[in-house]
Amino acid sequence: MLGALKYHHILILFLLGFQSSIPQKSCEIIHDVSILHPGISLTDKIQKKLIEDNCASDKKVTFYMDVESVVCGDKQCSIDIVRIFWNELGFFQKIELRSGVDLEKAEGKDFTKEDYIKLNEILSDKNAPLKAIYKEDVTKSQTSEGVDALSGATIALDTKSYVKGAVWTCYTLWHWVNSDICNQIRTITAKSKKTAQLYSYIQSDQLSNKIFGLEQIIKRNEYHQKTVDLVVDQLENNNYLLHKFILEYAENAPDSIYYSIAKAALETKNDQLKLLFLISLRTTNKKASIEFYNELGKHLINWQDSYQNTHELFKLFERKNYYSTTIKDNSILLLSSPNFIISRSAYWFLKKQKLSKKEQEKLEAYKNLHKNRL
Repeated sequence: MLGALKYHHILILFLLGFQSSIPQKSCEIIHDVSILHPGISLTDKIQKKLIEDNCASDKKVTFYMDVESVVCGDKQCSIDIVRIFWNELGFFQKIELRSGVDLEKAEGKDFTKEDYIKLNEILSDKNAPLKAIYKEDVTKSQTSEGVDALSGATIALDTKSYVKGAVWTCYTLWHWVNSDICNQIRTITAKSKKTAQLYSYIQSDQLSNKIFGLEQIIKRNEYHQKTVDLVVDQLENNNYLLHKFILEYAENAPDSIYYSIAKAALETKNDQLKLLFLISLRTTNKKASIEFYNELGKHLINWQDSYQNTHELFKLFERKNYYSTTIKDNSILLLSSPNFIISRSAYWFLKKQKLSKKEQEKLEAYKNLHKNRL
């Protein structure tokens, strides 16, 4: 590792070396970006050069940016220039240093192979503990905690959250890697894609691609029938995050499309997906047809194995103040459900309805049977 006494001279050479490598090739594009790095400032953004690399023979696009390895809290750290790579969706891939250069830990020790593996794991984790730490917290005095030997500062972090002796480096690089640059990369990539290309992302086997495609058609307010059909096809995927994006797409749609997607979601076998849309249906201001609510009423019988969804249906009918013969008849049938919690929900729902004499007798019979449990 380069000695600390030579640092200022070496850093100038490093900067000159990387500046001279700013691409001029037609397959590389320079993007001027602004990034907020909490280790530098909580308010002022840093201007950087983000390089879009389209040179790969397999046509895979990558992005890279050169940054300083550490924002040093006590001015005693050794700083190197690190090149960070992301894929076209803004996901971290790797870091690179110039030949012969290693990151440095406490007491001038170079990173080991194990340290680099750990660093890579930390940088790849978008929810790493470093996310919630401010620069001041890194040097915050605490007892019985790990010590950053580089600065001599005691830190309020679990030692698994950083490479021992290099907390500043981990902190700095994590915030470069997981800054808003990720969203900026996604935006750059999206601008280069036509809607038909986004379909390929949605149809991909990779969840990250599917989410990117959905994310972009939401931003474009794309509601042609082909797009809607493609989104509905994704309902069969058993992934909660994907379902959240589908719900967002539906909620931003015109009323008729929203209800067509909701109907399709409620006909799947995924209870979690059904619950997402039931809650949305209860809280939306969109207008539904009488036929739609009558179709929902049929699910009261179909969903007897799911108290949560059945209960949510009752809440929906009450919130929308919608009652029909279909809903009432199926609610009465639920009084005989082997699941007492479901039958009780039906009882309380029916208590608020206008019932015939025969129907009221059934309700009274249920009350007498379960009078000690209501």
